[in-house]
Amino acid sequence: MRYPLISIITIVYNGELHLEQAMCSVFEQTYSPIEYIIIDGGSTDGSINIIKKHEHLVDYWVSEIDKGISDAFNKGVSKANGEIIAFLNSDDWYQPDAIENIVSSYLMDTDFDVYYAVTKFHKKEEAFFYPSGVLPHLSFVRKNHMAIAHPSTFVRKKVFDTIGDFNKKYKIAMDYDFLLRAMINGATFKFIDVFTTNFRTTGISSIYPQRAIKECVNIKEQLLSYQ
Repeated sequence: MRYPLISIITIVYNGELHLEQAMCSVFEQTYSPIEYIIIDGGSTDGSINIIKKHEHLVDYWVSEIDKGISDAFNKGVSKANGEIIAFLNSDDWYQPDAIENIVSSYLMDTDFDVYYAVTKFHKKEEAFFYPSGVLPHLSFVRKNHMAIAHPSTFVRKKVFDTIGDFNKKYKIAMDYDFLLRAMINGATFKFIDVFTTNFRTTGISSIYPQRAIKECVNIKEQLLSYQ
């Protein structure tokens, strides 16, 4: 049996509150091999101490000022050697069998380019699962927001090689732009109806939802105008 290398990238900036939980959820995966990459944006809180505490389990990490989320994502991708790449931000965490479930589905059918599963969103005392429905990615063009959850999305490295990295012009909806570009360029998506990832609604897209929607509208108008 061939077990592909999976690259997990965590970007963080002053994320000491939840960073260790995110990191440990990677270390405790039931699957291997995993390559773990951490890109820190020059944190001034205790984030660096947390990374150093576990650095023997981290394949690569750096702490330096960056130009935003897209830039940090791209730095991680440039260091990734895995056949599949995923992003787990510092507020989020995986279920213990998350990667095992993704790889199991991938090995059963390697014809797809993007594999995505179910994320549990944690909003204060409430929680809900997303996405739902039949082939949620098909609503990318109809809706002005992410039709699938980026924290539970796993992308083959060849997609990055084909369409390029995250667009640094976008401050919030760079994941929407990347995945819509992938779809327009022929990438195929597979929905895996399994709960893999937990997401705290404390990030920039949750804090500024209208700004995120505005970026998505602009992205869609620009990308689809060329079709």
